[in-house]
Amino acid sequence: MSRLRSATRPFGLLPTLLPALIIGILTLGQTRKYWALPYQEWANTSSQVHEQLLLIAPIAAAAATYYAGRLTHSSRIFALPNSVRAGLPVTVRHLAVLGIPLMFAYLLGMTPLLIITAQTAGTGGPDLLAMLSGVTGLAASIAAGYTAGVLTGTAWTTPLTFILGFLAMQLNAGRDAFVATVPVTHVPADLGRMENPPLNVYRIAFFLLIVMACGVIASRAMRRRRKLGVPSPMSAAIALVVAVMVALPAISTPALLAEEQHPPLSCVDQRVRYCVHAGRSSELGSVAEAGDTVLAVYGEKPAFLEEVLDVAARKGVSGANFGNTAWVPLSPYNSTGATTQHALAGYLSGDVACAQKLAAGGPVERTPMRLSDELEQWLLKQAGDPSPGPPSRFDQLDPRLVRAWIAKHEPRIASCSLTEQNLP
Repeated sequence: MSRLRSATRPFGLLPTLLPALIIGILTLGQTRKYWALPYQEWANTSSQVHEQLLLIAPIAAAAATYYAGRLTHSSRIFALPNSVRAGLPVTVRHLAVLGIPLMFAYLLGMTPLLIITAQTAGTGGPDLLAMLSGVTGLAASIAAGYTAGVLTGTAWTTPLTFILGFLAMQLNAGRDAFVATVPVTHVPADLGRMENPPLNVYRIAFFLLIVMACGVIASRAMRRRRKLGVPSPMSAAIALVVAVMVALPAISTPALLAEEQHPPLSCVDQRVRYCVHAGRSSELGSVAEAGDTVLAVYGEKPAFLEEVLDVAARKGVSGANFGNTAWVPLSPYNSTGATTQHALAGYLSGDVACAQKLAAGGPVERTPMRLSDELEQWLLKQAGDPSPGPPSRFDQLDPRLVRAWIAKHEPRIASCSLTEQNLP
């Protein structure tokens, strides 16, 4: 305890432990919503290590500004510019005393989610580069906030640091120009889409550069009575390197996510073949059950459907006829059964074909689109979907009559070319 008191003099423990406590509690609160998910995915959990910095990083930077603003002004007797220990030794000591508790609190708050993911994730493991980009991003935020406190020499800039830090964390909310230089990307990875490893290496290198650059600039500023002034050639060179590393990826934005090339699959053959990413193998039974329910309502197995596949398994299917495949966008945030029913009903009714025609810029009349949408709603209602859409003209018809009509007009349904004359 005496060593701890000595390390935190002359400030004491409160300015360090209070923000650490806030960060730990806030991180627990922010990640708690993920604990109850039916299954976890390492890709998403790894991304959360940097995505949770949206509020954490500004708080840590503001705490560092307050700490430095109170301790490093040249008018204080314990921070004289001509002191033997002024400069780099003081900077390293301050960043260690401040940064270690804040980093520990953040990682402690992330620990429950990491443990739950280790217990429930279906396959794979942590993306260490993604996680390290979050840790180094937090370190860079602390170093930047500390340097701001050193240069201004006052704790009154703490609110400004928090505001600027929060705005910086939002830079990727609208576009991806700063994904290489801001820890929060606003696009977490999921199964089948991993974070781009070269990009994460660049991010880690940039954040470490920020830590070193801020350390050098802050330590050199401590040696001067006027902290703000014309930068030295070394400080100017460091700032130029940082500016170049920010500008290069902003001009030519790198790909944030990369598709997993050979994902492992879990499959089962029932009315059709169902396949999901092996990381979601626990959901395969629900997918098959929900899919068979819709197919039973539809009638005979449609000639244009061969497989029902999890979108995350796209790169793991060799030789598949993608035109005869219904794609299901599974996610732990949504009901597996409902997602499967909606995806398959949309495919069987021709609604997906209509959307593809629109996306390709081809002519699509309103009548076939409306009829496909009504048929989709009928399929969902008959399959027991708890939240069906608006009434459909098929609701008043005998289901056997509708199934016979579907079998007769299956090619038109599949190609989004139904007309009023085709109705039963």
